[in-house]
Amino acid sequence: MGVSMRRLLSLPTTLLCLLLLRPLSVSAAREWAVVTLTNSVISRALPVNFVGWSFEHIHANQMMRRRQFQQLMRNLQAVNGGEGPTIRLGGNSAEYCAYTAHPERGIKAQGFPPGVKFMITDDDIKAVAAGVPTWRGKVIVGLNFLSDTDSTIAVNHLKALMRLLPKGLLAAVEVGNEVRVRWWWERLSSRGPQLSARGSPPILGSCD
Repeated sequence: MGVSMRRLLSLPTTLLCLLLLRPLSVSAAREWAVVTLTNSVISRALPVNFVGWSFEHIHANQMMRRRQFQQLMRNLQAVNGGEGPTIRLGGNSAEYCAYTAHPERGIKAQGFPPGVKFMITDDDIKAVAAGVPTWRGKVIVGLNFLSDTDSTIAVNHLKALMRLLPKGLLAAVEVGNEVRVRWWWERLSSRGPQLSARGSPPILGSCD
């Protein structure tokens, strides 16, 4: 099948066509498969730890304040037995962000490394703290280990998360974005105590 045909037929459509067109036996009677569609729910509810939503840090504040998004999360909560989905904040922007308690000073004035392009503020974290509990969800947050050499940015961000987020809301933190696990682990090996404070969340590796 050529490329153009593959674009026209998705995999589920192709499989359904094959199922409908292929006889169940090679006898002369040619028995055909019959597919009956109903509105019965045959799949189980979304698992409690379902992660299907990911937002860049620079968009998280805006998304948390959108009524449509909050309603969507509550709808997912309703079909999951009262437990809302976990969302992830990070992506590419995680490697170019830094937490600051003084956004009015700007990036350059605060002495951040050259790679930092965006600031994460108390207001951003408070938006998450106010939004996620409304659907009984949790959050995974990406930390910046790319822009500095001593993990100061990541540690300061984690401390702010633990200070401003309700207890239990932070499910885990991510070590960078699309990490090369061995390379990052070698960088982290000498920083473990800084990121393993009592009560801190698990550390995950993101492999997008």
